[in-house]
Amino acid sequence: MNFISQIALNLIVTLVQSMMDNGLVAALQELIEEAFNWDMPGEQKRAAVMQKLEAIGGVVGDAVSATAPWLLNLALEALVAKAKVESE
Repeated sequence: MNFISQIALNLIVTLVQSMMDNGLVAALQELIEEAFNWDMPGEQKRAAVMQKLEAIGGVVGDAVSATAPWLLNLALEALVAKAKVESE
């Protein structure tokens, strides 16, 4: 990934994170890190992460319920892309 693309990705991640609850962002990052070790195709990983995220209770669960699905999807994609870049 070139330098400009990496800056753009970091900007997207920062913007998405600023629109979400910090606990939710942390939970999503943790689930993404876990998912990198799962032995299943990408779409199954995505579905499993979303399922685990929706099963979280408490304050984070409330944040999941209060967050628009499109924002959760955008956050998931942006954080996965960032993790992939950082692991290269």
